[in-house]
Amino acid sequence: MARKPASPKTASDLASLLGVPVGYLRLILRRGLRYKIFRIPKKSGGTREIAAPSPPVQQLQHQLLRYLESIYSGRSPAHGFIKGRSIVTNAEHHTRSRYILNLDLEDFFPAIHFGRIRGMLLQKPYFFGRDAATMAANLCCHSAVLPQGAPTSPILANMICAKLDSELKLLAKKYHCTYTRYADDLTFSTKSQSFPKAIAQVSDDTAGHLELGDELKNVLTANGFKVNKAKVRLLTRHQRQEVTGITVNRFPNVQRRFVRQVRAMLHAWKKYKHDSAEQEFWNKYDRRTRSKSRPRFSRVVRGKIEFVGSVRGRTDPLYWRLLRQYAALYIRDIDPAYRLKEPPEFVEYDVNELKKALWVVTDKTSFEQSTAFYLKDIGLVTCSHAITDPKNIFIFQPKDPLQTEYQAEVLQRSEKMDLAILKSDGPVPKRLRLGDDSALKQGDPIRLLGFPQHDGTADVAIQQGYLINEYKFEGMRRLNISAPIIPGNSGGPVLNDQNWVIGVAIKGGAGELNAVVPISLVFKLDTSTSMAKKAEIALTEPTANTVVESGTPTD
Repeated sequence: MARKPASPKTASDLASLLGVPVGYLRLILRRGLRYKIFRIPKKSGGTREIAAPSPPVQQLQHQLLRYLESIYSGRSPAHGFIKGRSIVTNAEHHTRSRYILNLDLEDFFPAIHFGRIRGMLLQKPYFFGRDAATMAANLCCHSAVLPQGAPTSPILANMICAKLDSELKLLAKKYHCTYTRYADDLTFSTKSQSFPKAIAQVSDDTAGHLELGDELKNVLTANGFKVNKAKVRLLTRHQRQEVTGITVNRFPNVQRRFVRQVRAMLHAWKKYKHDSAEQEFWNKYDRRTRSKSRPRFSRVVRGKIEFVGSVRGRTDPLYWRLLRQYAALYIRDIDPAYRLKEPPEFVEYDVNELKKALWVVTDKTSFEQSTAFYLKDIGLVTCSHAITDPKNIFIFQPKDPLQTEYQAEVLQRSEKMDLAILKSDGPVPKRLRLGDDSALKQGDPIRLLGFPQHDGTADVAIQQGYLINEYKFEGMRRLNISAPIIPGNSGGPVLNDQNWVIGVAIKGGAGELNAVVPISLVFKLDTSTSMAKKAEIALTEPTANTVVESGTPTD
């Protein structure tokens, strides 16, 4: 473990830590810290004052920042300006909550003044000497307060808020809530039936104003902060719950209007080409920024798409649909050599690609029809109960204009588990990916795919739903989902939010559980299948093609 650096006690110690002569440091402080003041518009309206330090001051602040980062460890509720944490990690703590309280601290940086910074540096666990603490506080302040724009301001704000975070975390725990903070945004959430009045409550007057609880107000006041009353919101699970701009009702998600904006930008790029779409974008959204300091339109679009990926996950279907559209346009208008690099063994997540893995299974003896799907490294998976005559099983795809039938052979089967693995000489246009059913939680979103009530020409039906609960059937795990499983859907895959298979639909109906077999049970099927037959499965499934990136955007 790296040894913690010694705290500076004197002016000379601090100057040595910053890598400059003490005379130079005194000269910078004596001349006054020069800042460039400007204002930027807020999303909520109005402007925010930014104080950017001059280059010599900024260089010293960066040196001090490196030292502060080596001695500061972020408290668990804090997520802003801390490596490995973000607005996404902040929001993740509040998913599937019954109530969420959002509030902003008023004049957050100006509320942290010279005296507070100096006093903090003198105390445990920093133990600066008086001269070093005074000079460091002077170096980091403008007009005796913490400036928004200095590189040291975020970490100093987090250090000042350590006591606040500790006390609010205890308050939240006391009332069965979760608390997090991202800069000046504070969030409390609970899954309880009611929100604790000690933290906030809706007043009894006819206007129904939201009032902060006395215990919360006392903690904030004792720590030298005030709440911006215009930005206090208590949201129920029946509303769109947002935390630092991310929707958290079921899982962290981007707002719909954000996705619509990205799609509109891609549409404009496709229709008018890059340069015309770029000019229109800046004319519409930001005429004040100098053209030389503007990023290229393609970078703006890519950044927004990457934000979708950071929130929804890098294997999210929406993220990859947007990214592929971007790549096609980038190749067309900017760099013909560019190729989008996809992860090894990446599964196509486009809905049309998912459908290619599904087949209709027909038992020619009983004329029963069900669904089957190709699963990577396993084979063609379906339910067992639809098979009455193993020697008379055929598969076909409705999308095939001729509906060519291919005879299927049963390789493995368990009536108790209601699972079967088949082999066929037919083509394998797509294979789905095996998911982790052990990580499922109540309320997790799912997709059910299949051919319910197949009429010979119907397309794959895709139903959205969620996991209701798990239960035991004859000593084995079963899943109960909200999406209805009707005849023909049996044997169809149940997918998680990454479109990976976590179960196989087996039965359902009015007044019955919509029962799903966890996909992990395929590994418990009869192991007497010969290795030769297992090898045949692999030989009939072609290796997935991968695309290699030969260039990186340089715009």
